[in-house]
Amino acid sequence: MEIKSSKVRLNNYDNLKGIAIITIIIIHMAFLTEYTSISTIKNMMFFIGLPIFFFISGYFSKIGPDEPIKAFKRLLIPYLLFCIIHFLFRIFILGDSSSKILFFNPEVILWFLISLFIIKLILPIVDKLKYPLIISIILSLLIGFTNINSSWMGITRVFTYLPVFLLGFYYKDYKFKLENKNNNILKRLLKIWNNKKVLICSLIIVLVMIGISSYLLPKGIIQMKYPYSSPKLVEMIERLIAILLGIGITLVLHKLVPNKETFLTKIGRNSMTVYLLHIYITEIIKKFVKHYDLFKGQPYLFLIFVLIIAFTLAFILSRDPITKYLNKFTDGIYNLITNPYK
Repeated sequence: MEIKSSKVRLNNYDNLKGIAIITIIIIHMAFLTEYTSISTIKNMMFFIGLPIFFFISGYFSKIGPDEPIKAFKRLLIPYLLFCIIHFLFRIFILGDSSSKILFFNPEVILWFLISLFIIKLILPIVDKLKYPLIISIILSLLIGFTNINSSWMGITRVFTYLPVFLLGFYYKDYKFKLENKNNNILKRLLKIWNNKKVLICSLIIVLVMIGISSYLLPKGIIQMKYPYSSPKLVEMIERLIAILLGIGITLVLHKLVPNKETFLTKIGRNSMTVYLLHIYITEIIKKFVKHYDLFKGQPYLFLIFVLIIAFTLAFILSRDPITKYLNKFTDGIYNLITNPYK
């Protein structure tokens, strides 16, 4: 979700982020989970949106002396700033007098920023490992055996989403090595994989598997942040399935999404703005719907409402002027903090 400037835009990645941010809004809008159909669709969105964001974040990440400063500016400053803004919003707009500023236990959306910030800080260490991707998958499975607070600094999701982040980080290297291996079987498999009909069939199969998993798997497994309950071994296998499905849908969509300007492109390009701001509007809408008990007994009408809101918010909040002024605001805070030390 990071906003990156580049002379040549890779529109397919912006389009991917456009898909991902719409799924995130759907997750935050689909709050009437007493409807099984709504709950299942919400769970499906977890399999799609978050892996895409971590994969793309990894793809555009680098290792270098300036990277911690960039991560501080692009991730930590917005995180700290919006922790305060979210606290004020809950106090004065939602009337939640019990709300607290939770810098170490981020609310709702902000865990992604701090989790990604931590991943970027530890990336140089992880990169020195001999088999970083395999080790990250093992760690993501083992973290479920601990009793770490699932909200504390987004730390559990640092480990659970580290594999897909690393897959994005090493994607170009893996692709180059596979394409240049002198192996006829591998070349045939790659040719099959690049066939559009095969990709569409793969997308359908993965979506069906995600739909079944969204209905059957526990909420804690799908959200990738809670420790295992009993039987722990079963839930570890379920988490592995969830990780592999997230990777699968990301890779298939990565191949299918076109590298050209579409309706999704600007939404994805400015997805950080959409991500940071949409929650305030969705929280107000949720409070209104609950107060007036709307959509009672009407799950399909509610689903249509959710989809309309998700696409509308994504479109409006992704307009360039909004991103421009949000960047000025966060950059101003960054300069205010760092100028005394320059």
